[in-house]
Amino acid sequence: MWLSSSYLSAQQKEIEGPSLKDLNKNQIKAELEKAYDYVFLVTKSFDERNLNYKIDFFAGEKTKRQMFTLINDHMTHHRAQLLVYLRLNNS
Repeated sequence: MWLSSSYLSAQQKEIEGPSLKDLNKNQIKAELEKAYDYVFLVTKSFDERNLNYKIDFFAGEKTKRQMFTLINDHMTHHRAQLLVYLRLNNS
């Protein structure tokens, strides 16, 4: 949510939520769904004419097109972490 809000959305969104350690499984799933819904909303409303617009990013200048790739890679990274966790716990 932070990456899409900060670098792709026309309006920055205050990102805050409950501590996941205090939530049960269904509540965590609901928080995750809210996050994905927000990213999908930003993606759907994004004006593709701005894909090559350059932005300052802490890792160096990037285009908004590169930010979409980075967000996708970041989600893949965390999904892989989750799969390892589930396998280690025989889930």
